[in-house]
Amino acid sequence: MKKIALLLCGAFIYLATFGQAINDRAVIPVSVNLVSILRLTIKSGGNIEFTFNTIDDYNTGVTAGVVTQFTVASSQNFDVVFDSESANLIGTDSATHSIPGTEVIMAIAGATGTITTPTNISAINGGLDVIEDGVAGDATANAYTITWTCGTSGNLLGYPPDRYATNVFLTLQGSD
Repeated sequence: MKKIALLLCGAFIYLATFGQAINDRAVIPVSVNLVSILRLTIKSGGNIEFTFNTIDDYNTGVTAGVVTQFTVASSQNFDVVFDSESANLIGTDSATHSIPGTEVIMAIAGATGTITTPTNISAINGGLDVIEDGVAGDATANAYTITWTCGTSGNLLGYPPDRYATNVFLTLQGSD
């Protein structure tokens, strides 16, 4: 009887040590990391300068060939906000000289046509959403051209000679 009990005990231990689970599980974590991409690139025309060197320039303004081209590459819909350093252009030789920012006009066009009606620098002072809800895409799909004009009102006669300047800021931000 002792031998049978030992044999059964041995058989039980033998079967218990060689028993395998019916199934097994391993875990493989999978994740997706979407990094926000917002990239604004000035392709050309990053320094706009109007030179008035004839009376005709003073009377009719400078309009031909003054453009800025920029692109937006974005992984989400976006806004482009324009702002100016000041509402007027300030003389660099004398800070007491200034001309109104209303004399510098910009119009923006993109792949979808005209984005804005012509807008002046005074109007963007304090920030203006110029491109609202731009569609996510690469730089080819989001290429824009700003056409600049200056002095078309004919009101620049009588201002003292100086180099007048202000900075225009383009800020790209994701739209909600």
